[in-house]
This record gives sequence, structure tokens and C-alpha cells, in this order.
Amino acid sequence: MCPRGRLFTEREDAFLRTHSGTMPSRELAKRLGRSVRAVQCRCRKLGLRKWQVHPFTADEDRLIRSAKGRTSVEIARLLGRTPAIIRMRALRLGLGQWKSIKPNATEYRGYKIRNIRKSGGKYIRIPEHRAVMEEYLNRRLADSERVHHIDLDKRNNGIANLYLCSGDAEHRRIHHSLSIILTELFRSGAFLFDRDNGVYRPCEIRK
Repeated sequence: MCPRGRLFTEREDAFLRTHSGTMPSRELAKRLGRSVRAVQCRCRKLGLRKWQVHPFTADEDRLIRSAKGRTSVEIARLLGRTPAIIRMRALRLGLGQWKSIKPNATEYRGYKIRNIRKSGGKYIRIPEHRAVMEEYLNRRLADSERVHHIDLDKRNNGIANLYLCSGDAEHRRIHHSLSIILTELFRSGAFLFDRDNGVYRPCEIRK
């Protein structure tokens, strides 16, 4: 149920229609001086789906292709998009991971990397878990979609261990739900913090 509050103005609605596909809810809320929940509810009422990313134009693609040496954050600001979507677009353009993946690298930041052959005999390098999900769905993933590892093991890319998220917001919600459970387990004494070694450890089960 949406929170009750001051009505959205025509100017605010126009802002949401223009930027809902390129800005996270938190940024939209900050720009409009409203709560994240209020913004999300208004987007739903306007028929705006946050995971629908506006198509990239030819000019945007040219900028991304010529962005060697610049950060994805910088390019995202120039194009009014999120850094994650810019990095994923670079992958789709065959540019590889943003200024990161070496030609013969088999993994990046803990994720396995796979070569995907495209038309014309060219190869692009994408995270294996995304390739596995695309093969399972028999379609390309949208740049905004995320794939979650259920057991939190980045190298376990079996389809049974993967869950498709509509976007960053849903992926963050999944990890937040895990944080809540871990907090409850800690408070219940299921595990403790070992101050001597600086690690968490399960508590011994008393018989």
C-alpha cells in the first residue's frame, strides 16, 4: 500500500517519466525530496517499470567506445545513467569488462568469465553466470537485470543456484533479507564473534 502524503505535481511526474529508467529509486527520491517508497509507488501508478532501461542511442554507444581511460562513473554522469548499466552496455558492445578484464583472464572479482561467440566470428567476454542464465531463458538479459548466486558462491554457476533479478533494487533486497536473518541468528546465539582472531564462528552445540 502506498503511503499517503502530498500529491505529485505534473512537473514531478514528468521528471519520473524521463529518468525512471536511468536512475535508481533512491536518487529519484533525493532529487524530488520524497521517500523511496513514495517514488516507487508513483512509478507503478504511472506505469513506469524501473527495470526497463531506455535504449542506448548511437551517440551514447560512440561515447562508451571512446571512453578508454575514463571511469564508468564519469560516463554514467555524462549520459544520465547508472555506472552498472554503462559497464554492462560496454560488455554488449564487445568491449569486455570496463577497463579490467585481461585478454586471457578466466575470472574477474571472483566471477568466472566466458567467451561468447557472436555473429561475424567475434568473441565477447561476459560473466559466466549471466551466460548460463541467458542459455536457460533462451534470450539475452537486459543490461539492468542481475543474476543472484543463491548460495553466495560466485563460482557456482549451476542454474539451480542462480536467481534472476529484475534490477539492482531487487538484488539489494535479497542481500538485505539475508542480513536481517544473520542479525537474528547472531542475537539468538547461533554464532559469535571471535575477538582474538577477528572472525565469526558458529557456537558449539551443547548436547
